[in-house]
Amino acid sequence: MTITARFLFQTAGIMIVGVLACSGQAQAQLSLVGSASQNANGGIQLTNGFGQAGAAWFSTPLSTSQSFSETFSFTLQNLGQYQALPYFQADGITFALQNIGTGAVGANGGNLGYNGLNGVGSIVQTYTNNRVGLNLNGNANDTSFNPNEWMGLRKTVSGTETVSYNAQNNLLSLQASIDGFQFNQNASINLAQKFGPTMIAGFTGATGGDESLQTITRFSPVSSVPEPGNLALLLAGLGLIGMITRQRRS
Repeated sequence: MTITARFLFQTAGIMIVGVLACSGQAQAQLSLVGSASQNANGGIQLTNGFGQAGAAWFSTPLSTSQSFSETFSFTLQNLGQYQALPYFQADGITFALQNIGTGAVGANGGNLGYNGLNGVGSIVQTYTNNRVGLNLNGNANDTSFNPNEWMGLRKTVSGTETVSYNAQNNLLSLQASIDGFQFNQNASINLAQKFGPTMIAGFTGATGGDESLQTITRFSPVSSVPEPGNLALLLAGLGLIGMITRQRRS
């Protein structure tokens, strides 16, 4: 398995990101574990205090032989009980894939509710670690390192990610926009070999000795992406239908 990445760089001006409609959140069937809950706006609150670990899993499994894409937005808020002191925001979140089940959650603290799941995913790690990137071996500390943004001392960290998988090329991709920084990364992994025929997708987050209000503010059920061959057949079929319609009108 190999990972290639282009590290974060700061962009000028205001960050404008696309968000998903709230209707998608309402329609998603979620299994909430540990400290996770769903707020009145349909977002997922993963943590809101000390020493917590939470997870929210989509109830419908994904086929590991089919391409998919998931776009979501998040806000991590330092609750600031000790703002007069160097007070770190704990500890981070993940978009995770695993095959243990919808009742699973990993360890708290820097494990992000992710370690212990033998998972694959994207990591946003705050506190003193400040990591952003893909992980292939279930260890939240094993990601690309971003030295440019000290997220752990920020009162609020906001961002949007798109995680995609190309099942034909066995390529996992991450596009992240976090507080004006852009990050793109690709990782080679065969999810069918890793998990078998199906897998569970969702979000995890955790805190330890410091706290954070960690919220997935916008998301939708993970969407399948048509393979190129299937897409060509679909377009050909639509073209044929259009031709028959035109002939009938003439």
